[in-house]
Amino acid sequence: MNFKRNCFSIITLLGSVFLITACGKSNDFVQYKYLDEVTISDKPEAAKDGSWVKEAQFESYWASTKTIIDPVFGELKQELGTTYEVLNNYTGSKILNSEGERKLLVVPVDFADYQFDINHEDYVENVRKAFFGSAKNNKYVSVAEYYNRSSYGKLRIKGKVCDKFFTFQKNVTGEAAKELRREDVKEAYNYVITDWYQANYHKSIDEFRLDPMDPESPVAMYFVYAHPTDNANFFWAYTFEDTPLSWSSYTTMDTFNGEPDAHTFIHEVGHMFGLKDYYPTEDTDAVEPTGRLDMMDCSVGDHTGFSKMVLNWTRPYHVKNSTKIKIRPLVSSGDLILIKNNWNGTVFDEYYLLEMYVPLGLNFFDSNIGNSKAKLPSLPGIKIYHVDARLGYFHKETAHSTSLTFDGYCNVTGNGDPNVLNPNIRIAHDNSTPQTVTEVKDYRSNYLYELELNHVGHPEAACATNINLFHKDDSFTIKEENFNEQPNNTFFKIDIKSISYTSATIEIIKTN
Repeated sequence: MNFKRNCFSIITLLGSVFLITACGKSNDFVQYKYLDEVTISDKPEAAKDGSWVKEAQFESYWASTKTIIDPVFGELKQELGTTYEVLNNYTGSKILNSEGERKLLVVPVDFADYQFDINHEDYVENVRKAFFGSAKNNKYVSVAEYYNRSSYGKLRIKGKVCDKFFTFQKNVTGEAAKELRREDVKEAYNYVITDWYQANYHKSIDEFRLDPMDPESPVAMYFVYAHPTDNANFFWAYTFEDTPLSWSSYTTMDTFNGEPDAHTFIHEVGHMFGLKDYYPTEDTDAVEPTGRLDMMDCSVGDHTGFSKMVLNWTRPYHVKNSTKIKIRPLVSSGDLILIKNNWNGTVFDEYYLLEMYVPLGLNFFDSNIGNSKAKLPSLPGIKIYHVDARLGYFHKETAHSTSLTFDGYCNVTGNGDPNVLNPNIRIAHDNSTPQTVTEVKDYRSNYLYELELNHVGHPEAACATNINLFHKDDSFTIKEENFNEQPNNTFFKIDIKSISYTSATIEIIKTN
């Protein structure tokens, strides 16, 4: 399961009663109005000289799933799709489709043995604003507005905030708190589906299922509980990998004057679509791979390029030869530059991504306000990321094992060598703290997603700043050793020729 790092300031618990300002009636709920249409095009493009191409669709990734060769069909392969949805279904994860209209059931949770001092009506009103309200209702934006704008209109999150509270079935104070487990949250989830919702609303819960036509399909649900996040084992913000279920505290909204802050909810909903945490979950004092400049890192700003690719919201310009190319801000245009020879055409590969950052749109709030541990840069700049999203084969040591052992990488042509008949296939890397490479079992030395830092590095456990982005007259060279896979001897020199708040001109020189 995934859980959010504590980047936003949480109000301190005073005594046994949590005090919070009630909703001001001057800021009554106003439903967010969704974009009328998709604001970017997925039409194919290509440079006249063939130096770059932007395909209309990603390729489909195929991987060997058995070492046995079928006498009729030959080597058996599994289609793992182009982005996260198919891969996650293959691995058993249950995620929401990241395009079209998606329904989310938001359930307020209270506790029989814990008092939360806020009027229930105000509680529900603030949660409704945070999930489905307009910008005027919120300090930042609501979950619905964020994902509609971040996806360029491709995704519409709709749903319901229940006006009745689900009372958690177990005690949460005193000695009982030591026995609480995250599996208790899943038990509550199942009870809401089978009994509580029907008993309280006298209607089917099926509209909130991942597949509304399948009564066995999981329900997309978010529990907002009335308790501070003072127990990282249980009272924290997290999302289950095998269930479309998120759990976080009302207190993360830091609601005053009827204006909630939905950053934590936005981050956790990102996990519902399959996005990973980009911070080092194994060691909070480690160097930050993405510099805390990402919604899936320190819960700030717009989603960055890799996230938008795996959610199928945008396509990159694939640079093949020397060229000069103009791109616009990612936050408004979806423009991305992908650099790699022989790219396999899917998100599941190793490559470099370039995007133009501006402190506008969904980045504006966090470039001005920020939080206790992260603030976005205040100036435009180019962000250069190294992505290693190659897929790998894994197996369990025993039938009841909860951990997986890495067996080697897949590749798009299906030439992998799985050493078990039904291997697990998943992204090989994440951004957890790396180990020293000595052999194949230490594959996790590579990050999934890493920001290349300009000029100087930032210290451990610190946020990247303006100086770490690339500006006019800055350069960066991608060499063979920059790739973990090391495909060839090609060098790409990147020169930033100009940059403003509306566009950047980048020259890329390819040498062999």
